[in-house]
Amino acid sequence: MLKNAPNNLKLTSPDIQRDIINSATVEITKAIITDLRDDLCPILVDECRDVSVKEQMGVVIWYVNGFGCVIERFISLVHIQNTSVTSLKKGIESLLSTYGLSISSLRGQGHDGATNMRVALIKLESQLENFVFDMRMDKKFSEVSGIGGLAENMVATRKHIAFPLVYLLVKLSLILPIATATMERAFSAMNIIKSSLLNRMGDELLNDCLVTYIERDVFANINNEVIVNRFQLMKNRQRLL
Repeated sequence: MLKNAPNNLKLTSPDIQRDIINSATVEITKAIITDLRDDLCPILVDECRDVSVKEQMGVVIWYVNGFGCVIERFISLVHIQNTSVTSLKKGIESLLSTYGLSISSLRGQGHDGATNMRVALIKLESQLENFVFDMRMDKKFSEVSGIGGLAENMVATRKHIAFPLVYLLVKLSLILPIATATMERAFSAMNIIKSSLLNRMGDELLNDCLVTYIERDVFANINNEVIVNRFQLMKNRQRLL
């Protein structure tokens, strides 16, 4: 990665290090949003004060990926002025705008009027009957355990295409808002990263450090060249790496 760099290039400047961490964070978030595929994604929002007594809002999303697996991701830590509804709403809207997430994805799909709702329910009832019959005839579903296993098997056998309303119902049951340990882990990590000795750390650097640490499995799968290219494009550099 550094084959074109001079031997004395150590990348120890604080500004350089912040840019590298930010480049990694942007690519991690981009990978998460790509995996989301503009699908339904409920969010969990919680707030906590850091060591500088600043109000921080953590945001976690969870969704069902293309393989039918439930995925839970920490996407950001946002500084807010206070914990009022207006301040939280402003922070959420700003975050969604930054990452190109849609409000409709959070709300789910609505129906115009009771007539459309009745039609959808009739279709769902018909699909459920056919799906139950089809599933009983398929040995691959005989040992399915739990709703998560059902979703994964539906994708593996492509029944999520044949029975889209049934699969939507399964997905909704998997992503209903529940308590999550990811948020508590994020706040615990925040207190380690921004300690009493590092209480002047900026909000952006704190967020970048948290995302790269918590979502390190996503980080590990991102090519180094992608991060280096983003780092190079952030501003003019004296040398290209």
